[in-house]
Amino acid sequence: MEIRHFTKSDVTQLYDLMCSLRVPEFYLVGENEELYTSWARNGLSVCAVENDVLIGYLLCDNTRNNYLYQFDEVIPAIKDLYLSNGIELANCAVAKEYRGNRLERKLIQYVLIEQSNKSPKTWFWCTAHKDNVASCKSIVESGFDLIVEDINFDSTYKHRNVYLHKS
Repeated sequence: MEIRHFTKSDVTQLYDLMCSLRVPEFYLVGENEELYTSWARNGLSVCAVENDVLIGYLLCDNTRNNYLYQFDEVIPAIKDLYLSNGIELANCAVAKEYRGNRLERKLIQYVLIEQSNKSPKTWFWCTAHKDNVASCKSIVESGFDLIVEDINFDSTYKHRNVYLHKS
């Protein structure tokens, strides 16, 4: 198994893997395949591959490019922290047959280490459904602090925990 930045081949497999893992209460996949593939190509996102098959991914985006308005209203206290130099760990998933091997944590650690080496004052943030125990545990074990618990951003993103990490 290898963790790396997305190749063209990995990107072509991304949306199919995303759709195969839909769990509406925990894991939301929109219909905008172009958005997800643009995240995969942005140089921040990483994936896990075994025998040229995509088995997991962590899509990241620079916060300045993202939908900050939701967080401005909901969590104004942290706006300035992530606005200037923040990276959102936006979407992470592992194929069912590879779960239980701390792969999500390995993907998170890969991004944290790589981006911290590039810019040592980077803020990272993410959300996870409060009942997604495995993801919440991976996030906390990766050094994130839970800053807001069980918050609703809109009608789609309900019961989310918000985590923050400074490199």
